Amino acid sequence: TQALNLLRSPWYTRALAEPSLVALTNPYTPPGNTSDWRVTLSKAIRYASADRPNVEAYGSTSGPAVFGVAGAHVRFGHFVQLFRRATTLRPISKYGCGDMLTSSVADVGLACFLLDANAHIVMDRRLMQLGATPADQAGYDPSLYNFYEAEPMLMQHLFTYKVFFRDKFQLVLSEHVLYQLNRSALEEWTQQDNMDARENGRPESPYLGIRISIEDVAPGGFATNKIWLYQVPRANLYMLVVSGYDRMTKQPYCGPLSRDCPDVFVSTDSA
Repeated sequence: TQALNLLRSPWYTRALAEPSLVALTNPYTPPGNTSDWRVTLSKAIRYASADRPNVEAYGSTSGPAVFGVAGAHVRFGHFVQLFRRATTLRPISKYGCGDMLTSSVADVGLACFLLDANAHIVMDRRLMQLGATPADQAGYDPSLYNFYEAEPMLMQHLFTYKVFFRDKFQLVLSEHVLYQLNRSALEEWTQQDNMDARENGRPESPYLGIRISIEDVAPGGFATNKIWLYQVPRANLYMLVVSGYDRMTKQPYCGPLSRDCPDVFVSTDSA
């Protein structure tokens, strides 16, 4: 029974779904402890031989055989520290995703989300504050924390550019909606962006992703909101960053585009 449960665990099935990439679960608590939040990193292990050297999708009969999955269970507080160290920009005197919540300056006009391919949020400003909060006191379920429900306006823009799509499936008593990253669309946007870069003498991006600029009305005029969505190298994870700037007041401003983006605009009429 225990072995059967392991084979059905998200960290196991997600690793097999994309054997060449590192998978990450949503935050969860182990049985009997509702405040010890954890995540699991996992990767499929293959056996490659001379006659089957190439990486193929799971279930293929031509690629290396998958004979197991390696996983590491990590306490969520430690994972937050890893995320901060990997995404801070303080060494170059700037602020990045890892600097959120560290000072009022670092939070100016910036929102970051680490997503999986099903639009589950595995890290954002809210999760950074999860700590040892008991599951029944969190006010939301971190294990089912979906980007569409948390950030509907941002998700609509991703739908517009077709980098995410939704699929409905009917169960006996209810209908469920599944959100899925559209990798082929992301590859097309990457190719288009790199083509524009070559034509304009800019360096090409080595990453798979898309950049979106959105004009929004701000109290002082118009704000330019920039959205970046890029795949984390060698992982089935995607970093989404939102940054806004009001051109008239020359102040950072994200406005209503993201619920998570702090609105730090101070109207000149309030003085």
